[in-house]
Amino acid sequence: FSLTNTGVDVDRNGFTGNEYLPADTYAGTGEDSLSVDYNGGRRGARGLGYMNVDLRAGYRFRLQEGKSLEASMDIINATNRANFANPMGDIRFPATFLVLTDIANGGPTRTLQFNLRYAF
Repeated sequence: FSLTNTGVDVDRNGFTGNEYLPADTYAGTGEDSLSVDYNGGRRGARGLGYMNVDLRAGYRFRLQEGKSLEASMDIINATNRANFANPMGDIRFPATFLVLTDIANGGPTRTLQFNLRYAF
């Protein structure tokens, strides 16, 4: 992601969205803040990454000829990791600069699901 300062227009082109901060180490303030080594320019900082592990286990019980009972269990986000979206990188807003506030892709919490299926 990129770190910018939209409060200035250094090249005086009327567009402040490309006013990238110089290469340095930057940190947010307050709880849930992040510190990043910024290489400067567009996409000069690396986000936190994303990890999600889903597991499934199942077993088939054979009852009579041609009939069975299938049991399975699904664990969604087994690690229960909160995958944060990249923080706001505009230094002009110090209250939200490099502060983790949003979960990426709706971020599922750990979920356990049991399933039964009778096949005949």
